[in-house]
Amino acid sequence: MTGDITRRRLLQAAGVGAGLAALPSASWAQQAGPGVVDADTLWSWNEKVASFGCRLTGSPAQAKYVDWLADKLERTGLQVHRDRLTFTRWAPKRWSLTIGGKPVDLAFYFPYSGVTPPAGVTAPLQYLGPSPVDSAGFAAAAGKIAVVEVATPPVPVFGVFPELGRYKPDMASPDPLVHAPCINDIALAPLLQVAAQTGVLGVVCIRTGISDELAKDQYSPFTTGYQDCPAVWVGPTAGQEVRDQAIAGATATLVMDADITKGAATDTVWGILPGTDPKEAVVVNTHSDGPNVAEENGGLGLLALAREYAAVPRSKRRRSLIFLATTGHFQLPQFAVGQGQSASRWIADHPELIDGSKLKTVAALTLEHLGCREWLDDQTSQSYGPTGRKDVAYCFTTTSKMKDLYLGACVGTKNDRTIAAQPGFQFGEGHDFTAKGIPGVALIPAPTYLVAAPENGGLERLDRRYMHGQVRTFSKVIRRLDATATSQLGTPAPSA
Repeated sequence: MTGDITRRRLLQAAGVGAGLAALPSASWAQQAGPGVVDADTLWSWNEKVASFGCRLTGSPAQAKYVDWLADKLERTGLQVHRDRLTFTRWAPKRWSLTIGGKPVDLAFYFPYSGVTPPAGVTAPLQYLGPSPVDSAGFAAAAGKIAVVEVATPPVPVFGVFPELGRYKPDMASPDPLVHAPCINDIALAPLLQVAAQTGVLGVVCIRTGISDELAKDQYSPFTTGYQDCPAVWVGPTAGQEVRDQAIAGATATLVMDADITKGAATDTVWGILPGTDPKEAVVVNTHSDGPNVAEENGGLGLLALAREYAAVPRSKRRRSLIFLATTGHFQLPQFAVGQGQSASRWIADHPELIDGSKLKTVAALTLEHLGCREWLDDQTSQSYGPTGRKDVAYCFTTTSKMKDLYLGACVGTKNDRTIAAQPGFQFGEGHDFTAKGIPGVALIPAPTYLVAAPENGGLERLDRRYMHGQVRTFSKVIRRLDATATSQLGTPAPSA
């Protein structure tokens, strides 16, 4: 101990150890932490989130969750801030499709598609084949209800998440090709605004290439604004009947009874846990809106970490921690700045917490989709269900140092099926901090049910020990990060 103190004094006297004394001790950084929240407590929080229901942007369910989360954060001792944002909310009340008086089994509605009168619109069906890409393709369905096919080809997973490293080299590798409707629909779903401009009265979208079970309840695409053309999804089995009826020239009634509310309110919640350094901060962020528990239960991870670090003496915490749960992830066209995610709005509204005029954010840690079990579509049996494994926890690590911090922090936790990924094209709420040149660790598993909206919230698709392990990983990252000089964190390359 005496020798260590002497070396520090010599370095400081020589001027080469500037800032060294401000770093917390290495032993503190290596500690596991007091473990304020255990796996069972985390699970009870998931059950609470499920009880709120589907927490789409601006919904009463999301408002209840945000209120609950804000109250819990305040009880940790944080001064909680709420940024009130407004937007135009589309909320469906009732949707259906009948052909010849017979109801069609629908997979789900098309988010922010359009509105019909309460009794719906009745018109001939017009089969158009694969989704048209322009008005010429929709022209034959003017004054009719268009029927289109939307393919769901398997996604090359390592094209989306290029691998940088693994915690366990012998872990079960992910399937190289995975069906992910929420990714496919961003590119392949029909452009409903073009259909509306062409005079189409409504659109029926047939999912192809996946099972009926996977097609069910998908709140997708979630990246479009209001398009003024009512639309619904059907799975492949019901789609075959709709296709045949359309080719035969049948007439159908499409109902999309929905409310449009201008000036709807929704809140971003955030709070600061001060450290001893008056200048530097680390953001720990997620979003609060989503159609199921996994999407998004990252706020529960934030709450667990806030509780843990509020219990650590301030003298041992160098950098301030900013805990942030944004709103608007499920209506990005109305909330995001530029091509960003919902965090881009908070960054634009609070530059003083990014650029150093009040605090300088030197790193960002993003938690999304915690505790996911793996569910895959079996094309041989046309069935969808659990594989018995954990879903791969992909994590964008935007510099070499952040990768090392993350993978090292996984050791000894149940976060044992994880891959550090290169953020060449970065999905999720970590994107906006990378765009600002802030190094980050952004956990973003992509289960096949990511945007599904089952009535029970999908609790059976989560693993409580896995989730706890992921939260413990981020706890260890925070400690190790706090003992790492800012100059060592690196600068991320811009992501697309």
